[in-house]
Amino acid sequence: MAKTLAKIQIGPDRKENDLHGTPDYPCEVYYTDLSKYTAGLMPEHWHNELEFGFVVKGSLLLKWNGQDTLVSENQCFFLNANVAHSMKLMGEEACFYSVVFHEKFICVPKQLYIKYVQPIVNGTYYPMVLLKEVEAVSLMKNAILCFENKEPGYEFSFYNNICALWNYLYQNHPPIDGMEQIMTQRIQDMLHYISKEYGKNIGVDEIAASTGISKRECYRCFKSQLNSSPNIYLMQFRMNRAAEMILLTDYNMDKIAKECGFTSATYFSTKFKGVYGMTPREYRERNR
Repeated sequence: MAKTLAKIQIGPDRKENDLHGTPDYPCEVYYTDLSKYTAGLMPEHWHNELEFGFVVKGSLLLKWNGQDTLVSENQCFFLNANVAHSMKLMGEEACFYSVVFHEKFICVPKQLYIKYVQPIVNGTYYPMVLLKEVEAVSLMKNAILCFENKEPGYEFSFYNNICALWNYLYQNHPPIDGMEQIMTQRIQDMLHYISKEYGKNIGVDEIAASTGISKRECYRCFKSQLNSSPNIYLMQFRMNRAAEMILLTDYNMDKIAKECGFTSATYFSTKFKGVYGMTPREYRERNR
């Protein structure tokens, strides 16, 4: 059966520390019930592996690279490697399966890998794809069914369905063009930098420098990719991290403010109330 994922281990840089499968079989299937998480939130994290997800009950809000995507019951999603993401319960329940696997899991003959796998993994495709089509959903359902039933030879059937789903992704969601690819990689790099350094005194200068571009290009990149600005995204990221820490730790508000890059607890409390409509302490009391 699929592993029940009730908690994830996350390092200081937000990288997930859990191992997915084994070196000989680098793939794992999970079943997650977001109602079991504090405030229905799976904290932001990233991993080197690729991920296909399938919502079987309710709906969830998938946050990825500063963007929000609602994934409803009977819909699938694809997350590329190294994409920072979190999941938030929408409504009373949200249960989903996820197939998390290293690219070498589908590294078939080298020629096929170069043609079909490498372009997606290397960033010529979007970081996240919502898969609502009947064919994609059917392939994901079949893969999960094979894994759960574990009939003789199920590994072949499971593998075949995942490969077919990968082919569907390749055939039906074409790669982005060269300039868009550059912009996508830049925003990925800058968001990764923010996820590691948000607790420090950083601003647009440091964010732009992290990927070797000018401040003007940094603003253009954020506007093009996220319809936002680096300042707004950084503040939103700090607010999200603070909200997680308020719910998932017993840190006092002074420590949370400092950990999230705020120079004073008073300023932090003011900004937090502006976003959430209540003070950090009230937020903890109401949501725990």
